[in-house]
Amino acid sequence: MDGLSALSRDSGRALSVSWNINGDGTLDHAIDGQMITSLTVTYPALRDRADPHALDPYLEGLRFELGSGREGTSIEESISSALTLIGRITGREIDREWLDGTHTLYVMPSRD
Repeated sequence: MDGLSALSRDSGRALSVSWNINGDGTLDHAIDGQMITSLTVTYPALRDRADPHALDPYLEGLRFELGSGREGTSIEESISSALTLIGRITGREIDREWLDGTHTLYVMPSRD
């Protein structure tokens, strides 16, 4: 069981968003110990897990796709859209106040 699944078990919910050095980002969503959706932030059509379309109701009006033929979406806009998506899912906008706030840290022990 990966970290996100472990954090969400016993009726919990967990989200993770990450980017690599090339700007490729992934948003993962787990509920009750099961990975529900994983989508590539810069190409949201690339998604998988138990219910790849579970986040569709939250995606309206957001811009992620880079180089999709329409006017290109910038990395900054993709990041902003990902943070907006998280706010829509959690009911709490990820704004400056939230980013500057104090948060709980959960350390997941390594299986090594």
